[in-house]
Order: sequence, then structure tokens, then C-alpha cells
Amino acid sequence: MTFLFHGCKKETLEQPVNDTNIKKSSLRKASTFDNVKLENGVLVFPNLEYLIRVLASLDNEVEEWNNRFYETYQHLTEDSLNLVAEKLNFDEQQPLVDFENHFGFISLRNKISTAENEWLLNDGENSENDPDNHFIADKTVRAILNEFSEVKIGGSYYKFTEEGYYEIIDGNFTTLALLRDVIYNVNSLQNVVHHKISSSEGCNSNKRKVNYTYNSSNTKRIKWVVSHWTYPWGRYAIAKTDNYEKKNNKWKKYKTYTVARVYGYISDVNNDGTADCSRQLQFNTSNGPAATGTVEEIKQKIPVSTKTKSGWINGYHYGAGGVTYTSTLTW
Repeated sequence: MTFLFHGCKKETLEQPVNDTNIKKSSLRKASTFDNVKLENGVLVFPNLEYLIRVLASLDNEVEEWNNRFYETYQHLTEDSLNLVAEKLNFDEQQPLVDFENHFGFISLRNKISTAENEWLLNDGENSENDPDNHFIADKTVRAILNEFSEVKIGGSYYKFTEEGYYEIIDGNFTTLALLRDVIYNVNSLQNVVHHKISSSEGCNSNKRKVNYTYNSSNTKRIKWVVSHWTYPWGRYAIAKTDNYEKKNNKWKKYKTYTVARVYGYISDVNNDGTADCSRQLQFNTSNGPAATGTVEEIKQKIPVSTKTKSGWINGYHYGAGGVTYTSTLTW
């Protein structure tokens, strides 16, 4: 759904704001999580299909949570809307926070969010130091992974890396703990399968690009992300747009009308079902569906069936200060 601000005079916040319905997300679909367990600091899902349903439920909760906030305060100007959000300490990711708290779970999302907030307070300028520039770009996925980028599905542990993921097929937690040591000889471990997704040639996945684009006065900026990533439960093309405003020489998240669209091509498929990297298959167009809303950040995530090639996928991003950018996934 697309939201637009109506022209009106600047609002004051002298009157009390209505925070009755926004102190905590409802997790109305909490029954979806009944079969999720916590084991050795790792969330356990019974199977891939169940995990996919949980991710979809959490995505819907985040969207509904933010829609409800905007619908309550859509009469305000953009600056006043942000002041209300600050006054109420409104967290766009509250459904993910509540999900994690439900299990007493320290997630990758929590770890990155805490580090990012600290970075914004003390630096916020050098994009190379931004903790949010993690290879797992999707915050909903971050919410189901622990701080070591791990999850258990069925009887297997999975550990994610930039190039792919390790699967511990016998569910041995001691083996998983050893994988956390970057200097450990993985080849010496039994029952470990390395699913190496990224390669140096041909069609590829596990590729991303991220950077900032500023308005002319350097008072607002967007962070754009374009990505093609593969998980055990699926492969996705992603575009993400984050908004920031500079106040008192500090960058902070900022709510505004935001657009993220991912579009372009993946490899076509031969008659035998194998990917043909010499032929393109379009999954979205430059004027096709997009994710929109009045938020600090938004993503569009499209399931895709095959890998892609450098330059085949683009993202369109619109956000704070009217900044627009067209990104291209290259490597």
C-alpha cells in the first residue's frame, strides 16, 4: 500500500499522543510459533516449510505494526510524525523483538541493532563501519538466527557465512561450536556439508551491494541494498531502502515515504531443469510491483528459482529528502 502525506500546517505536540495500541505488538499469530523451540541458544524449527511460515508471519506482523502506527498519526506532518515516534520510543521492528523475547533468545538482529544504534551515536558517517552492513540483509531472517548466524531445522544445524552455509547433518552441537572458531580445520569435522553458494564465474548467488546516497544539503540520506541470496529454504532477490536524517550533527533513523523495488533477470532454465546462464529470465520490471510505506526502512523480497549474473539485477530506491537511486548488483 502506498501512503502519502496530506498538505497541512505544521503540527505541535503540546496535546497528548495516543499510545494505547502501539506499546507492544500483538503477535496475533503466536500460534504459528508453537513448534519453535530454543536449544543451546539456537532456535529449532521442525522443518523448512514451518520455518517459511514463521518468516511470512513475522513479515506480516511488521507490516501491520507499522501500518497501524501510520494510520494513527497520518494527519501529522512528516517532522511531527518522527517526533511522535521518538517520544513514544516506537520501534518498527517490535514484532521481531517480541518474537525473540518470547523465547528468551539473543538473535543476530538484536546484536546488529544494538551495535548499529551505538555506531549512529558515536560515528554514523563512515559507511564501512556500519554494523548493519551484514551479509544477512533481511532483518526477519536475522530474528530467527542467533548471534553466530545459526539455526536448527529438523535434525540439522545450519551456520551461515558470506559464501554459503554449513550443514551439520547429525545435529551435533559440539561440531557447531567448533565451527565458530574461524581457524578450525573444517575438513577434519565429520557429518558437515559445506554448501558453497558463491563462485567466481558463471551464474551466482550470495552477492550484495550496499551504499549511501545523500541529498544536496547532506541533511538526509538513504542506505540502499540490492542482493541475491540463497538459504536452505529458498532463494531471493532483495532491495532495501533505509532513511536517515542528520540532527545536531548525528545521524538517526527517519520515517518518510519510502520505496524499494528489486527487478531484473535470473538465469533461464533448460528443458531438463538445469539453469542456462546464457539466457535471461525476467522476474520483475523497472515499473513493476514495489514495496512502499511511510517507514524508516522497507524491503522488497522476491523468491527466484535460479542464480543470476553480474549486472542482471537492479534496485530502485526512494526515501528521505526525496533521494532516489537505482542500484545494480555487480561483482
